[in-house]
Amino acid sequence: MNLTVTQRIGGGFAILVILLLIISGSSFRGLSQVNHQVKITNDEITPIIVRSSAMAVSLLSSNKSMLQYLDSTDEETLTLYQSNFEQQRQQYQQQREQLLEFAQTYPAVSDAVSGLDSKADDYFSSAEQALSGHQQYLLLSNQLEQAEQALRSEIHFFLMTLNC
Repeated sequence: MNLTVTQRIGGGFAILVILLLIISGSSFRGLSQVNHQVKITNDEITPIIVRSSAMAVSLLSSNKSMLQYLDSTDEETLTLYQSNFEQQRQQYQQQREQLLEFAQTYPAVSDAVSGLDSKADDYFSSAEQALSGHQQYLLLSNQLEQAEQALRSEIHFFLMTLNC
């Protein structure tokens, strides 16, 4: 098989073109798969991440409101912090429901949220007990202060009676 130089160059060029087409097709297919994965990430996974982070923010904000409540003694600020706590609790529940809607096709996410539910319920019930305990503490402190003032008044009256 004697091929002329022109035939050899043409054959080599044809082989290069065929290899180039194979590589281009393979690259196009790979990029199509990457594009598909990016679409899945943008359409499905990103909203799940956003909702889960919003749940975390709601929990942290409710904890902040609870701690501010426990640090406060003023009736007006107590009411404000308690309403903030309840708003954040409702926000958490809304974010949780939205997350479960997005995660219907991902059982692992639904299972994780279900596992988190008992812990969140424990947190919120403990927080409510803490808020109630602080409210009782403030009420008892106020009653004790009034009793001390009454006792001081009685002692002062008694001393005044003895001095006369």
